[in-house]
Amino acid sequence: MKLTTLLVCDAGLDKRQTIEDLIHSQPSLALVSTVSGGMAREQIGSLHPKLVWIELSPAPVRGLSLLAELREAFPQLYFFVSYEVPDPELIRTAYRLGASDFLDAERNYRATQLAYRQAVASYLLALEQLRQAVGTRVLP
Repeated sequence: MKLTTLLVCDAGLDKRQTIEDLIHSQPSLALVSTVSGGMAREQIGSLHPKLVWIELSPAPVRGLSLLAELREAFPQLYFFVSYEVPDPELIRTAYRLGASDFLDAERNYRATQLAYRQAVASYLLALEQLRQAVGTRVLP
């Protein structure tokens, strides 16, 4: 099962390419598109990804505001947040706003794999709970 991923990136082309390459290197992730922060909400509505990866560069505060807005609008989605510098306050804020994981330049392939596995496990558990709930309901 591939987790469809939307990358939200306002950083330069080099940063965008690096993250896209990282996503492509993960056999369990499928990049559906890369968009700017201004287009994220619209593209989530039309592409229906399961995972939204938000790169906070070049404006981390604006990126965190976008995370909060998208998390409220799409609570069923998983959100990864990335930023070059692992600032503890930024990390705490991202998790408080609903990020599933925070990735930085010091974290590597294994960290992305672990974050993916956690997101998939949560998704599959919710799917199984939904199946059980639907199977137990008596419909008219």
